[in-house]
Amino acid sequence: MDNSANNKFQVTKGSSVLRLREILMDSDGLLTLVKLNFFFIITTIPVLPFIILFTGGGAITALLYCTNQLVRTGSVSQVRKTYFDVFKKYFKRTFFPGLAVILLTFVFTAGLIIYLTLASSNVMYIPFASVSLLVLIFIWSTAIHLFPAFTESRNETKSTKELLSVAISTVFEKMKKTVIAVIVSIFTIAGIFLMLPKTLPLMLVIMFSVPGLAAGFAHSDAEFISDII
Repeated sequence: MDNSANNKFQVTKGSSVLRLREILMDSDGLLTLVKLNFFFIITTIPVLPFIILFTGGGAITALLYCTNQLVRTGSVSQVRKTYFDVFKKYFKRTFFPGLAVILLTFVFTAGLIIYLTLASSNVMYIPFASVSLLVLIFIWSTAIHLFPAFTESRNETKSTKELLSVAISTVFEKMKKTVIAVIVSIFTIAGIFLMLPKTLPLMLVIMFSVPGLAAGFAHSDAEFISDII
């Protein structure tokens, strides 16, 4: 995909807080996040149940492509067109990786909930809950780097297996930023989901785009908040 965009602002490397503030305080930046959240929802949760199992790969790829572009350049040119162009172009190639990530997320999230419930009466289940959480973090950490890799021109001839290996290596290379991005994602999605219907407006506006933005900071060369902690 062409990574060009109409630059609205450029924040120098190392100014992570300024870059994040620019995006969140800029009206166009916020509007872009709202649009991306809406597009992600309609491409994963339409009328048909479990449709996310079939469209998840393309939707995640499109969301992360756009948020990476937003982090790098400060804007996404023609948000709707860019999102759906990426969604359609990489739908087939990311189908099975997306299916695997979503199924594994469902399985280990269910396991985490079950083991935490059992741990309330028996502490022997705490290690099982911890393992479920760690695996979930690893799955999302890998996904943060795997799906954007599909859209990078240098990877056009690489197989999914090769990209998976690259993504796992990137997880360890950018461990701190990646883990922070995953934690932000889990707290955002879980917090909004658990407080529904009160948080319905937040679900429609930022539930998925904010985790996508965090993933963009983790995957791109832009510095993230981990550098000032």
